[in-house]
Amino acid sequence: MANLSQISDPAELDNIYIGKVVVYVEAESDANLFGVLVGPGHAERIEFKIPPEGGTGCGPAIARVKRERVTNRKVFGLIDGEAAASSHLGFEKMLECVEPTFVVDDPELDGVLFLAEHEAENILLRHTDVCHYVVKDRTLAGLHTRSADDVRELINGVVDRYFSSAVCKYTSARLHSAQAISGILDSGMFFNDLSRTGFLKLLKAKVAAAGCTWEVFRTEFKTLLRLIKTRFDTMEEALKSAERRRLSDGKSALAKIQNVYGVNKYWEGHLADELAKLPYATEFRENVFLRTGL
Repeated sequence: MANLSQISDPAELDNIYIGKVVVYVEAESDANLFGVLVGPGHAERIEFKIPPEGGTGCGPAIARVKRERVTNRKVFGLIDGEAAASSHLGFEKMLECVEPTFVVDDPELDGVLFLAEHEAENILLRHTDVCHYVVKDRTLAGLHTRSADDVRELINGVVDRYFSSAVCKYTSARLHSAQAISGILDSGMFFNDLSRTGFLKLLKAKVAAAGCTWEVFRTEFKTLLRLIKTRFDTMEEALKSAERRRLSDGKSALAKIQNVYGVNKYWEGHLADELAKLPYATEFRENVFLRTGL
């Protein structure tokens, strides 16, 4: 029986007495997607939800897990893989991950699981047929106005762009944990169609504004690129493409694709429905259940 004096609010008390595994996540959209992946019939055993206070994002989710696991070892967190880059060897663990989730060797993150992907949207980007959806998202009159090859080429270009910006974000996260830069760069800042020169100019300005020298940033950036190259050199091209979709800024990439093609804003729901029928859904459920003791 939990010591009631250690319980700080009604939500924590509820989590103890409902007896199920509780997994705190960063946003309501994450909770919904993970619920779709786990599938129906498991609501009595596991629940994904956002923290009752403190807002959204990885910080409040991690803080809530740390607070509640004192009295309830059935409480966990499941957060974006990108957040691991701030931990010692966290990026390396994310890069090498071949399962739906991973953990890092940090006692402060006991009970916290990380997605193998940069963030939840990358699961859609990586596993569903985004190209097919875009090609078919037409009126009857315009049914044949989009070529699958053309759409695929644009999607790959978008993914490559946001893969580069994500590596910049991973770099800043590592430097921030080493107190070498103020804050973590927002990779979504590269949403505009800048040239390579324009991209570099904006990046340098953001790095300088965050109190870091370009030389320090570039050195760390190159370190990550070497790690990525070493791993990618062992892969066939199709797997490299899938890995870029896993590690890129998925939210910005999907938003860019939606923006370019004028796709209906509800398309994520259709992609999630497709995802629920794929083998990945079973892999996700089994992996999360294993890590949470179900």
